Amino acid sequence: MMAEYDLDWWTARLMPICQEFVETASGRPSLEFWRCIYKPEPVYGVELITGWLTDLFPYITHSVTKAPSVKNPVLEIDRCELENASLSEPLFFKQITHGISPECLPLGLSQTPFQLITPDGQEHSLELLAGFIGVHQDSLQQTLQPEIGWAVRERNNNFAELLDKIQQQHSTQAPINWSEFSQNFYDAVPKNLSH
Repeated sequence: MMAEYDLDWWTARLMPICQEFVETASGRPSLEFWRCIYKPEPVYGVELITGWLTDLFPYITHSVTKAPSVKNPVLEIDRCELENASLSEPLFFKQITHGISPECLPLGLSQTPFQLITPDGQEHSLELLAGFIGVHQDSLQQTLQPEIGWAVRERNNNFAELLDKIQQQHSTQAPINWSEFSQNFYDAVPKNLSH
């Protein structure tokens, strides 16, 4: 079915992940697979997502429009090459270039504006929102399940206004760039303390 949409370049990466889901549901989970969902262990502390989670997104968000319209560049690299590059040197901080920033992941919530015209001729500017809205935890089964929902709301800029207000009233700062920190940190450590 996906072939008719010319998504073979993406579905080829999904099949091994789906097979691991089947194995896990059958009671045969691979700890190695699940440890690599976000980042393989040796590359913790790096700003980019390098695990198989990146393969679930055929498109990532555009830096300006914020629309998920950019083809995911990680999908152009063979997964084996990504894993070998990540595991080649087991350092806590490494220079990783293949991955995607967390900000590039689509939110999983779609929205579209529409006009509602009532039978008496009144017009209302509305917006339909739908997608992933949360997670449900089943404590008996010890599982997590995505919650999917939808809503209709009046179209206005209250949310944007709220974000602006929060930014104005609270100090914000950029996150630490750990890849730069690591080199400077180790260079600054006195030699007698580094052994």
